[in-house]
Amino acid sequence: MRITLLICLLMSQVAFANHFTLDEYAGVKLGSHGDKALELLKNYYPEKSSYDEAQSCFYLIPPADFDGAYIMVLDGTVERFEVDEQSSKITTQEGIGIGSSKADVVGAYKDVKVSVHPYLGEAGEYLEVTLDNGNGLIFETYQDKVSSFRLGRYPAVLFIEGCA
Repeated sequence: MRITLLICLLMSQVAFANHFTLDEYAGVKLGSHGDKALELLKNYYPEKSSYDEAQSCFYLIPPADFDGAYIMVLDGTVERFEVDEQSSKITTQEGIGIGSSKADVVGAYKDVKVSVHPYLGEAGEYLEVTLDNGNGLIFETYQDKVSSFRLGRYPAVLFIEGCA
């Protein structure tokens, strides 16, 4: 019985980790402290060599063998989640993920703001959605397919270069 319960718990965590809600990923909420995220996601690590509050912006990185979102921490607070690995199975709660079409995004969300991708020109677009809770989603497309996406609080979700 214990083994079955343990397997069910582990399976639910795997399923939970592959899904963005309106303000959360894998139990980590936007606006929470970076230390809390590290406690919840024990296999993640800070991108910098030593975790200290002096660096105002950095990412929490999933291990190489794990399909996980990158987590931006700005001034000690979780500000956004990002997916850009082409093999990722992570999706939004509406089922949009890497490889979804522009039509899928427009069909899943109301009021999608479409703009030319800043680096790809006409070959790509930014599809921006402001959620009812004030957070934002940005889907980057290449040839009408989602190539990366991010969920975050404004203004961090708009940062094109991430922490740079």
